[in-house]
Amino acid sequence: MTAPTSAAPPTISRLQPMSIQPGSTTSVTVTGTNLAQLSDVWKNTPGDWKIAAQPEGNGTKADSVVVDLTTSPEAKPGIFGFRVATPEGVSKPNLMMIDNLPVVSATGQNTNFENAQSVPFPTAVEGLCPAVARHYYKINVTEARRIAVEVYARRLGSLLDPIIYLYDASGRTLSYADDSPGLQRDCQLEFNLPAAGDYVVEIRDIAYKGGATYPYHVRIGDFPLVHTAYPIQLAEGSESTVTLLGQIPDNDTTVTVTPEAGSAFYLTTPDYANGTSFLPVATTTYPVLNETEPNQDAETANPLASESGYVFNGRLDEFRDVDQFKFNAKANQWYQVQAVSEKYGSPADLVVSMYEPSGSKLKEVDDTAGLESRFFQKTADAGEYRIEVRDLNRKGGANYTYSVLVEPVQTGFTLTAEETVLNIPQTGTAAITVKAERYGWNEAIEIAAVDLPAGYTSHRTIMGPGRNEVVLTISGSGETETGKIIPLKIVGKVKSGETELVETATVSSAWKLHLNNMTTLTDQFTESLVLGAEPALPYRVRFEPAEIVLGPNLSATVKVIAERNEGFTEEIALALTPAADKNGLPANVTADVKPIVKDQTEAIVTITGTEKAGLGEFTIAIQSTLKKDKLTFTQPLPGLNLIFESALTATAILEKTEARKTEVVPVKLTIKRNPALTGEVTYTMTNLPEGYTVPSGTIAADASEAVVELTVPETAVPVDLSKLTFTIEAKQGEKVFKAETAPFTLKVIE
Repeated sequence: MTAPTSAAPPTISRLQPMSIQPGSTTSVTVTGTNLAQLSDVWKNTPGDWKIAAQPEGNGTKADSVVVDLTTSPEAKPGIFGFRVATPEGVSKPNLMMIDNLPVVSATGQNTNFENAQSVPFPTAVEGLCPAVARHYYKINVTEARRIAVEVYARRLGSLLDPIIYLYDASGRTLSYADDSPGLQRDCQLEFNLPAAGDYVVEIRDIAYKGGATYPYHVRIGDFPLVHTAYPIQLAEGSESTVTLLGQIPDNDTTVTVTPEAGSAFYLTTPDYANGTSFLPVATTTYPVLNETEPNQDAETANPLASESGYVFNGRLDEFRDVDQFKFNAKANQWYQVQAVSEKYGSPADLVVSMYEPSGSKLKEVDDTAGLESRFFQKTADAGEYRIEVRDLNRKGGANYTYSVLVEPVQTGFTLTAEETVLNIPQTGTAAITVKAERYGWNEAIEIAAVDLPAGYTSHRTIMGPGRNEVVLTISGSGETETGKIIPLKIVGKVKSGETELVETATVSSAWKLHLNNMTTLTDQFTESLVLGAEPALPYRVRFEPAEIVLGPNLSATVKVIAERNEGFTEEIALALTPAADKNGLPANVTADVKPIVKDQTEAIVTITGTEKAGLGEFTIAIQSTLKKDKLTFTQPLPGLNLIFESALTATAILEKTEARKTEVVPVKLTIKRNPALTGEVTYTMTNLPEGYTVPSGTIAADASEAVVELTVPETAVPVDLSKLTFTIEAKQGEKVFKAETAPFTLKVIE
């Protein structure tokens, strides 16, 4: 939905190399499609870029471009995101890394042992794994020594499931490694080479798969092999001692660090022999507690003392280990519990449980939509609650680290956006699906893109009461500049009492999908969404008006207006997006959507609410398609807001609240019609005692008020007439709509 099919934003199929070094300039070949006229590069690491002077004609070819990337000497090793833009739009993301090892490229001729490619020691080698084949690399060492080999593939978004073999010069297998725990199927190998001489490293896919989506970065040398740390979540701005976990020579396993603001960063290991490694850790603004053993049951559970929230770090030290933490909770309070482990290199597959003060299990959660273990839970009573952490398969060990956030929250919601990039046509519209997870808040949520530059408009979008999905639309104008990559955030807002709750949509799931369904991704990409402008389409579409009011048993119509460029007279097809049976409409609502026929500029869409249609405000989306010759152009219309209100309401106000017998009391009757309801309204007084008179009547279709006379009879006695009401009624077709005023009181006196 997010980009017209006729547009040609750039795509990236491969980066060679996938790594750059600190304090250097690296020429990176970007291979893909629609790469001519490269105009912008985005990467979430400091440094400059420019189009390289070589090869000749660089920057004019559609299938490749060479970019010089420069990093500062202070740049830290780690993984970062990379995108490019042209005047046709912005690419989806790729991953790169900063590595302090020198990099060489695979020749592609090294597919058998005899033709092993000679590479320096130490080095990093980058290649593209071929199908039904393998790559061999020969190293030479001048003495017996340790060798460390690790492959970055899945951690960089590659489809490669790597396996490493180490051979001596005769071809005898010395060691191998596959699926090192915590590394998303990537692997690490450590071995003590027995003597000086030649050795060969083999890299292949475990199932002998390969091709353009199977790149790898293999590090060969003598450096620490790390994958996780303890603790993995550190207090922002406070000095912390971190234990590195993995295969680390000389037991040099701790580093001291004071993390700056930011949700995640990469920690560099101490120098060893001829290289370092790096691993991700997280930061938090909450107080941090590191577990103390024993804490395996209710009696020994570690206490959490903060009422505003706490992060606790722990390790499942051995098989069947269970860790427990306790905290004092308020009654009727929502809590968020969020666990992390795998995204920070731990092999722990966490199951997190919450127990009531009585000891009964209140909640148990495994993986939550790619977010590891997270849940929201409301307490019933005040008291001491417990959180229990264990591995799904009861595994354990020193590297089974984890971190859990326990935080009191208001009733609210979280948001996810289903894309990582929005390419918006100049003078056109693009759309993105936003989904919500609600906890205790079932009312409407206003969704918007914020901090947009000049030339972009975020259309009013409402995720209606009880709905968990909506399509947000953003339009460009003639002011939008093409060829730029612009960071973007999508937020949801609600007001609860005097408090406004604002949540930012996360895009981690969309990143992982674009990166060949990676299983985990660190938090540095959680909100990393961008937009760009692309050339205008040959037609524009909009609703007129942008919102309509209707209600149960009522229909309303809206025009779809098309502005066509000369020569683009073909039919414009219109379709709900998503379809009605895929949550494209509120419950009990239908839409009659017809195309804009050839040579015409308008179509009518009719929206109808059934008797059970709910009240509230909702936004729906319609996608348009125009086909001309062999080209197909698609774009969404700006969102259409549907406001469902009652068909009729009425109020009655007495001119005076006391009257004597024979007196006539004027009553002002005011009605409010739903705009989708037309025609006259009849009214009748109800609950009127015998002898009192109020004439029935009608209020004309073009009026909304009537003054009705209530006459007190001569026989009246002092009394409080406290349940007087008017019943009003209107007909439209076969439907009858009724409403009543709130009861009002007339005091009859002597």
